Amino acid sequence: MTDIMRVDSEPVGPRHEADAEKPRPLASDPHTSAEWGIASLALGAVVALLTPGALSLSYSLQSEDWRSIGGALEHVTAYMGCGTIFFVLLLTAVGAILGASGISASLRQRRPVALGLAGFLLNGLNFFMWIGVTIAWLGTAWGRF
Repeated sequence: MTDIMRVDSEPVGPRHEADAEKPRPLASDPHTSAEWGIASLALGAVVALLTPGALSLSYSLQSEDWRSIGGALEHVTAYMGCGTIFFVLLLTAVGAILGASGISASLRQRRPVALGLAGFLLNGLNFFMWIGVTIAWLGTAWGRF
């Protein structure tokens, strides 16, 4: 490959072909902040869609006095419900961290913070909704442990 020389004899292109193929560091990637925000929003949306199903399960088990589930399965169902709630609260924390990372990356890159902020706020709302689900579930399953 021949380099085109300027008048002051500096090469126009990259000095070495290896320098031209180096990947950019993650912090300089312009799409990083958007990707963190979209990941936060996607995780928050999934958690938000789980909320009505969890509340309706809690309500139906309470209204039927757990008759639809037999003896030993009551204990398993009660413990698995608590485990599921713990897992979902962990997912909301991860979603909030992703949103905060998106906000931080946006501020570093001087880009809009809308996606990261929306993801952070959605996961914050999910956290409080799932605290309500936790209260409903514990009220339903308290005597089954």
